[in-house]
Amino acid sequence: HLDGRHIVFGRLLDDVGDGMRLLRRIENVKTDSRDRPEEPVIISACGLLPEENAERRGERKAHKDKKEKKAKDKKDKKEKKEKKHRKREKDHRSHAMTAAVDQNEWGKYGVLRESDYFSKRREFEAWLLEVKKIPALEGSAETRSYFRDFMEDYNTATMPHHKYYNYEKWESEEHERRRRGGGARGAV
Repeated sequence: HLDGRHIVFGRLLDDVGDGMRLLRRIENVKTDSRDRPEEPVIISACGLLPEENAERRGERKAHKDKKEKKAKDKKDKKEKKEKKHRKREKDHRSHAMTAAVDQNEWGKYGVLRESDYFSKRREFEAWLLEVKKIPALEGSAETRSYFRDFMEDYNTATMPHHKYYNYEKWESEEHERRRRGGGARGAV
C-alpha cells in the first residue's frame, strides 16, 4: 500500500547482489525502544517494472473510475430522495391547508403567530390545562410545539370554546351574566 509516507516492499530485482546487500543494510539500522530507526532511512528511487507499471496504472484508473461513479450514484440517489421528500412535504402542507380549513373561518378571530405567545399566554395556558389536560410548561421546546397546535386551532376557528380566543372578554361576559343571575354558560 503506497500512501505517500510508507513504502511496502514487493520483491528484490537483484536478490543475490546489490539489492540484497541494500536490504540487509536497512534491516541492520539501529532502532529505538519503539522499533523506529535512530537515523533516517530514505529510499529515493523505487517503483514498478515498466510492464507492470502500465498494467497497474490501468487497474488504479479503473478502480478510481468505479469509486467516483459509486460516489456520484450515491450523491444522485440522496438528491433524488431529498427532492422527493421536499415534494411530499409541500404536497402535504398544501393538502392540509386546503382540506382541514374552512376558508370562510380562517382568521375569524384574527391570525395568531408564534410572536403572539406572550399576548395570548393566558388563553394558551387555559387551553393547555382544559383541552390538553397539561399543567403549564416552563419555556421548553414542548411548550412551543403545543403553542403551534394552539395557533392552528385559533387560526382555523376550531377551538372547543370561545373563551380560548379572548379569555378576558369571556371572563367579563361571565362576570356580567352571574351579576344578572344568569349563571355560567357552557361550551359553544
